[in-house]
Amino acid sequence: SFYYPIQICTLDNPDFGTLHPMVFHIMLIHFLQQIQEPIVPCLHEYIYGVDNALMIMSDAHHNDFLSICNGYASTWKTENKTPVEMLFLQLLSYYISKFNIKQFIVSIQTRMPILKDEKQKFCRTLFCADPVYMNRNLAYTMKANSSFAYFRQTFRKALNYFCQNSSKEQRNNKSIITEVYQSCKSLFTALVSKRTRNANFTQHDLRQLYEQTFDNRSNPWPESKLKLRDNNILPLLDKSIVSDEEFQGEFQNDSDTDSDNIYNDDNEIEINPR
Repeated sequence: SFYYPIQICTLDNPDFGTLHPMVFHIMLIHFLQQIQEPIVPCLHEYIYGVDNALMIMSDAHHNDFLSICNGYASTWKTENKTPVEMLFLQLLSYYISKFNIKQFIVSIQTRMPILKDEKQKFCRTLFCADPVYMNRNLAYTMKANSSFAYFRQTFRKALNYFCQNSSKEQRNNKSIITEVYQSCKSLFTALVSKRTRNANFTQHDLRQLYEQTFDNRSNPWPESKLKLRDNNILPLLDKSIVSDEEFQGEFQNDSDTDSDNIYNDDNEIEINPR
């Protein structure tokens, strides 16, 4: 279902200034990791620890990494019981209104939200980190602002389309979209709700908030299970600083909604089933 509007609207063609199909796979995994009660685990974080999760993986790491992954995956279970249909709608809503693309990186190495560093901030569109080399942006093919606007428009229109109950019941359709928005509980909003208000916000602040979500018994802080050389580890706590207003960006608390922004668009595109 996720790939349906992507294919129809040619969002998966780098030759036309859109994205490589791999990017959408990573976006899907990222979403399934970020929702409360995640459905997919963060393997890099589990094996290398939070502080070492952003790494450069070489061929020498693959055998040990996959061996531990297979054992962990066989025992890891999700407690999320959300129906697949609702997860699909939440996925669209997440990238429309929950995830601040201009400030954060789509990463599957760790659940901790990762701010763009000073260089990456020049990329005001999507930054999708390569799972084996964090600094490589797999979404580099989408450079034009018009392509980025088209990308966001497509997701917004797809959510409108799949939330339609009846073309004659516009008010009811809007209430469905609002329900989807409010039901999508992300780790980010949980972290933000616990913080004290600051003038500036850094990656270090996010790390501290993330660490508070763990305990020492049933859910311990992930420690490295494999040793890495220093030149394979990328610095996690960069000096990037985001003002509180910037940090809030498009985000709202889950108890609120800016759902009017989800289904109101002066330049909506048409998505028709074939």
